[in-house]
Amino acid sequence: MKRQQSAVAIAITVSATVTLAPILRAQEPARITLGTVSLAPGMTEADARAALAECCAISPGGFVTTKNGPPLSLLGVVIFSRGRLIEAQRDWDERLDQEGSADVIRRLIDVVGAATCSANVVVDAQPTLRRNALVFTCSPNRTIEVSVSETPGTTRPPSANLREIVRIAR
Repeated sequence: MKRQQSAVAIAITVSATVTLAPILRAQEPARITLGTVSLAPGMTEADARAALAECCAISPGGFVTTKNGPPLSLLGVVIFSRGRLIEAQRDWDERLDQEGSADVIRRLIDVVGAATCSANVVVDAQPTLRRNALVFTCSPNRTIEVSVSETPGTTRPPSANLREIVRIAR
């Protein structure tokens, strides 16, 4: 079960990054939410710090944490240069089984990292099954799929899959 949760989160993380990037570039500037604050690269450092001060604390190194604690929760990182927010980061691995997540990420890196791959999202929505997959095409004969399958209307937990597919040359 823990490995399934890890793969689900990894699939969602990778999928969101790949599918949202072109949309965000084509529209208004990218935004990220840390705590309850929405930040955009390019905003003034003063505005970013003022907004974050309402919910969060910022360390001298730019680590953004919750104000109330202990324990404090790391919400992300902000990087400023010349009075502007130039980068904001947020991890999506909160509450994941770290051992299982690391195993899935290592497998994905081993397979995808050895080749130049393109990525596409495939959505298959049927009344009794919904499957979202991030498909890495590394050659005409080799793909890697990271997918999540869910059965709508049931209490069955989602199932995660990381699959490498090698085909005969066409």
